[in-house]
Amino acid sequence: MMATERLEYKFTQYQHALRRLKEAAERQNDADNFIADAAIQRFEFVLELAWKLLKCYLEEEGITNINTPVEVLKEAYVVGVISNGDRWLEMVKKRNLTSHTYDERTAVAIYEAIKSEYLPLLTVLSDTMSTKI
Repeated sequence: MMATERLEYKFTQYQHALRRLKEAAERQNDADNFIADAAIQRFEFVLELAWKLLKCYLEEEGITNINTPVEVLKEAYVVGVISNGDRWLEMVKKRNLTSHTYDERTAVAIYEAIKSEYLPLLTVLSDTMSTKI
């Protein structure tokens, strides 16, 4: 499949943002709230780019009328572009929590989930898309 420039551009943006998130996760000292906050901010940005990348990919495949992150992730799961659909939907919920409220315990829990669960899924997406584009 020949990727359009728009899809390639979104993928490049995603890869760059993912690298920055990995940097933040690797540098994190659990006692340093500033770095954890930065990692959470990067997570929000990467997840936003992820669903928009998937939306663009699905549109290239002829799947349209999907406009929200949840719709896009569900469809991406159905067509096999992502696995662990429930975990992806959980990421959206956690991202919404970080955007609308701030509680230190919640932030720490989300940061730990980023490192242990979400970053691997986001990395797999990058690997998957690199074979599809």
